[in-house]
Amino acid sequence: MGEVSGTISVAKVIGVVSVEKVAGTISAEDVIGEITYQGAFIPNTPTVTTTDISNITDTTADGGGNVTSEGTSPVTMRGVCWSTSENPTIADDKTEDGSGIGIFTSELTGLIAETTYYVRAYATNEVGTSYGEQKSFETIALYCAEFQTVYDSWTIKPTDADAAELNIKVEKMVADGIWAINDIYYNFAVHTNDNGEAQTNWINPGTHDAILVNNPTFVAFEGFKGDGTTQYINTNYNPNTDAINLALDDACGFLYNRTDGQSNTWMYGCRNDSKEAFVITPWALAAPDKFYHACNSGYGDTYAVTDAFGMHLMSRDNNANYDAYKNKVGINSIKASSAIPNYNIYLLAMNNAGTAIAHSPKQISCAGAGGAFTQTNVDDLIDAFETWMDYKGKGVIP
Repeated sequence: MGEVSGTISVAKVIGVVSVEKVAGTISAEDVIGEITYQGAFIPNTPTVTTTDISNITDTTADGGGNVTSEGTSPVTMRGVCWSTSENPTIADDKTEDGSGIGIFTSELTGLIAETTYYVRAYATNEVGTSYGEQKSFETIALYCAEFQTVYDSWTIKPTDADAAELNIKVEKMVADGIWAINDIYYNFAVHTNDNGEAQTNWINPGTHDAILVNNPTFVAFEGFKGDGTTQYINTNYNPNTDAINLALDDACGFLYNRTDGQSNTWMYGCRNDSKEAFVITPWALAAPDKFYHACNSGYGDTYAVTDAFGMHLMSRDNNANYDAYKNKVGINSIKASSAIPNYNIYLLAMNNAGTAIAHSPKQISCAGAGGAFTQTNVDDLIDAFETWMDYKGKGVIP
């Protein structure tokens, strides 16, 4: 034979096999005679291909390869290697998935969410290491896009378990269509407010984040409590000028209260000089045993209640009337719309034409405003938020 590149494999040799130059492997199971070659023996590395990447998560992925030839000596190690730079080698992160020829599978771990990685299979024999073709992939986000934006805005992060639960809550709100309706949404019942985390407007962090006036008391996983005299929260959101979804006859406002008891105070809202109001108070002395509300109307209405706990919500989808809900139970109020107040919504007080009045001593856990809610929207909002509160042992809705 002349020059051979590859592998010569025969079951039995009787006589002489002579090859001038070999780049590969000569093997025989049974030799009677001799196998000779002239010139230099050229050793070579294995041949390996890279499997497509699959089952990609935020921190893991599956890969692998196929050693189709061992080269001139047995494959002692095989696997995949990866990096955020192209053409990774075994000096980078890698798996070790056995030895020999054939197909193997690999699990890539310790990855970072939303990151592009490059992967190659490798196979090593005593000659050296060969690599398969390069594959690339991107890990998925750790959280849904809406919660990821909130999470990224926080200086101090919640525990992984709490973040996962909050992500579930947001995913539900998005899937149920609630997220798209709201202009502002505050979940005050979070892990800390050391750097304003609890003041975040979850719909668009950095825009209409809440402003604390005279430092209402923050309690982790519960929210903010007023002193009933000077403390309140300015949402920095004017429903007349800042609205995206909220309109005169397409409006909703809500709050979650953790404190029982009657008081002639306001927990939510704003009012014009001419008394057109967008307000909520859970249990008013001025209207005994009543939940008082007004939704873009000159006069409010009441709803008979026996306590002040839970979610209080008002929603208008027409000019003639609107609905008010305590938790999931609603009534219809025959109050026509007249104007959207041109003042910021205050919490733990009412913004009366630019002046905070009737400060509340209650504790508020969440609040929001936007377009009109249906009964289904109301139910879905309460389910999502109460699930979070119950998870932390802070829920107050039976």
